[in-house]
Amino acid sequence: MSFVVDAAVAVKWIADEPGAEDARRLLLTSPLLFAPEFLLVEVAAALTKKARRREIPSGRAGHGVSLIREQVAGSRLVLHLDRDLLDLAAQLAIDLDHALYDCLYLALARELDVPLVTADERFRGRVKQSRLRKLVVSMAEAAAIA
Repeated sequence: MSFVVDAAVAVKWIADEPGAEDARRLLLTSPLLFAPEFLLVEVAAALTKKARRREIPSGRAGHGVSLIREQVAGSRLVLHLDRDLLDLAAQLAIDLDHALYDCLYLALARELDVPLVTADERFRGRVKQSRLRKLVVSMAEAAAIA
């Protein structure tokens, strides 16, 4: 099954942190993954922050960004233009009272009619309380489906 993945999931492909095993299983077993192009910036920012805090080696941050780009080049991860999602994402951000950045992923999931996988429990909880509750799943749920 195909999914939209957010940066919280993609970071777990590189960093050893809780949920990394499910995130990596999802990467290996899903036929196709989708994300807004903003994912690249968000993952790079998260990995460099982890490297600055010495949570991961600095070389791993650069390698992680390359890994994400390889997934895009290999067509396993399809990126969509942020600008095409902005109107819907802005409305979702207002409706959910949540950050626009996260709602870019939700807007893409709604447009493609595929589930969004997120490791952001706060965001997932917000969506689960909305009319879009069927569009969001946890990493463990996605790994089991894929």
